[in-house]
Amino acid sequence: MLAAPRPLRAKLSSIAQLKFRTPAPADAAIAASNPPDGNVLGMAQIAADIDWHTAERLRQPPLIVSGFGQDLKQSREVLSWAKGAAASGDDQTAAHLTLLQYIRAVQARDEKLQAGPDRRPRRIVKRAAAKPRRKPSVAET
Repeated sequence: MLAAPRPLRAKLSSIAQLKFRTPAPADAAIAASNPPDGNVLGMAQIAADIDWHTAERLRQPPLIVSGFGQDLKQSREVLSWAKGAAASGDDQTAAHLTLLQYIRAVQARDEKLQAGPDRRPRRIVKRAAAKPRRKPSVAET
């Protein structure tokens, strides 16, 4: 063991910093490449749970019923095992893209919740101190 702990570095060296050679592909490019696999479908299930939890906290309707309801229902029908083989490539791409957009929308809403409330601080109004009543003197009564 070290006698004194090593100090932590505030900045990483240039070797340790991540360098991406290409930007991340857009959702449309990902959806067009392949039909969604179990990872994306599982993430969509988790996103639905996060959506309900976040909607409760923000007191807004969940995205799954307000903005994406009909699209997700169609996506489920296209991607289901029974109809997945009969669906065209364009339908599968649209269903995959809908799932990715839903996951991104839930992620954005969750980040909004994590950032905290966007409220102005309340003004505290101080009441004027009550003036003490003077006691009547014996002569006044």
